[in-house]
Amino acid sequence: MATLREAGRRLTPQRQAVLEALEQLDGRHPAAPQVAELVRRRQPMISEATVYKILSELVELGLLSAVDVHDGRLHYDLNTTPHAHAVCRSCGRIADVPVGGWPPARRAAERRPVPGDAGPLPAGFRLEAVELVLRGLCAGCARREAVAPEDGEGVARESAEATSS
Repeated sequence: MATLREAGRRLTPQRQAVLEALEQLDGRHPAAPQVAELVRRRQPMISEATVYKILSELVELGLLSAVDVHDGRLHYDLNTTPHAHAVCRSCGRIADVPVGGWPPARRAAERRPVPGDAGPLPAGFRLEAVELVLRGLCAGCARREAVAPEDGEGVARESAEATSS
C-alpha cells in the first residue's frame, strides 16, 4: 500500500488482515470489535488492542474514516470521500449519503466548515469541523413499522373478529 510505505510503515500481516476485513465489511461501517472478530478468523493470536491501533493508524493516514454516530463506539468507513451518514434509529444501520448539491452539507462532509453555515456561534468559538448525521428509519425498518400493529390494535381487532364469527 503506497500510503503506508510513504509514511514509513510496512504492510505487515496484521495490517493486511485488518485492511482485508475492512474490505469484506465495506459499506457496513463496522465498529472495531466487528473488525477484530473477522481478523481473528485469519489470525487467531491478534489482540483487539492491535486491531484498534491499526484502525487508528489507518484513520491518521487518511486511508479510513472514523464515524461517530453517538452510539458509544466509533465506526469505520473505507469511503474517505466527502459524504454524510444516515443512521436508522431502529436497527442502527449506517448508510453513506452523497452531499453534492447542498453547499453547507458538502463543506461539512469535506470537513471545511464556513462560519455561518452552522448558525450563530458563541463569541470566540473557532469552528473546526462539522459532521452531518441524518437520523430516521431505513427502508426495511420503515416497512416493518408501517405494517406492525400499534399498541396491540391489531391483536384486539383480530380477537373481536374471531368472537363475532
